[in-house]
Amino acid sequence: MKLAGSSYGTGPALVYLHGLFGSGDNLRTIGREFESDFAVWYPDLPNHGGSAHTDAFSYAEMSESIADLIDGARCGPAVVVGHSMGGKAGMRLALDHPGLVRGLVVLDMAPRAYDPSHGEIMDAMLALPLDRVRSRADADRVLEAAIPVRPVRSFLLKNLVKDNGGYRWQLNLALLRREYEKVLGWDGHGTYEGPALFVGGSKSKYVKPERDGGLIRGYFPRADIRMVPGAGHWIHSERPEEVRALLRGFLAETADDRP
Repeated sequence: MKLAGSSYGTGPALVYLHGLFGSGDNLRTIGREFESDFAVWYPDLPNHGGSAHTDAFSYAEMSESIADLIDGARCGPAVVVGHSMGGKAGMRLALDHPGLVRGLVVLDMAPRAYDPSHGEIMDAMLALPLDRVRSRADADRVLEAAIPVRPVRSFLLKNLVKDNGGYRWQLNLALLRREYEKVLGWDGHGTYEGPALFVGGSKSKYVKPERDGGLIRGYFPRADIRMVPGAGHWIHSERPEEVRALLRGFLAETADDRP
């Protein structure tokens, strides 16, 4: 599958992979400063943004799509940075195609299955009466009861796009709800021997070094695990400078590294 998205700059490849409900440019806040020295790619993952919808959810297929992007652009091996679902996609890519990955950075995600936490959000989005929505403000008012946190609604509503005088969800919401267990799951295998950096938020439930450290290093033996104090799951939005600083260090350390 050819992935939609954007790219900026020239040089060694740096690929950012967004999380669930997101799109490529979500991570540009921690990518923009590197565009003067790298060819920075911000793809929309399958079923998100402008990329094609599929009939099933699969991290294996995501991995192949990202591999096709790197191969097609002849820009590899790349440093791959993924947040949440994009972190799992990046992990799977590194395990499946280590020769395409010069280094791996995973933001607030571990290689394991998680308990559900987005079901009510997706149900509210699916229940939105799109035939009666005349603006994003209309949609925001309807979703407020089920999704009371305004920044969360604002983020989700970026997926609401105009279509033939009305509105539709750009992401494949019905599939993601149906296959949600697979989104939460993990089916990677093998090891990636290249450099890896796992960055967690101290207030997030997704990465706990005492719980996940052994699991992470079972797949990624060279993994360095760092925690950002005071950050939650949206670590790149809440603490962008800390994340950028960690990325700068990782990119400097892996400049000549090969898996």
